[in-house]
Amino acid sequence: MSKRHRGSEPAGDVVLPITPMLDMAFQLLTFFIFTFKPTTMEGQMALSLPDQEVRADPNPDPTAKPNPNQVPTPKLELLVLVKPHALGGESPITVEAESVRTPIADLTALKAHLKEVFDRKKAAIEVEVSALPDGEQAARRKELVAELGVKVQPVSAVKWGQVVEVMDLARSVGFTSVSFAKPPDYSL
Repeated sequence: MSKRHRGSEPAGDVVLPITPMLDMAFQLLTFFIFTFKPTTMEGQMALSLPDQEVRADPNPDPTAKPNPNQVPTPKLELLVLVKPHALGGESPITVEAESVRTPIADLTALKAHLKEVFDRKKAAIEVEVSALPDGEQAARRKELVAELGVKVQPVSAVKWGQVVEVMDLARSVGFTSVSFAKPPDYSL
């Protein structure tokens, strides 16, 4: 049996200094709030989505192989190089088509230039389609317009929002095959 000592001291309470711990917690919180700098890409980016709705096949065939003829390869490859003056470019935007480089000053001028190229190619398509029978004209016209392609190639320092603006602008003119090319100054 244990024997209790009547004269011994009662077990003391543990005293935690709360005030210095709270002070340190608030100092750390204040430090992180003041030094937090969100990047510009953490905000909202306005994008234009295609007008038509793409629907998946409700009963896909798992054994079916992809049809290589389904996605046309673009014949007209306009390369839109985006390199602003601030990043060492001679002009903010350069359009390259068939080894001819055209410097463009801003997005309004780019839209006018792309519209002119698209209208010229569309007129050539209409001449080609007019020789076909009436039943085949619409399908062939759609196929030929889908082959008109634009590639946007920005330098790696250009913000993605600016690249999307250029891509949306090309789509708004009428190009359906708009893609992104690897930046010329990008290396692994």
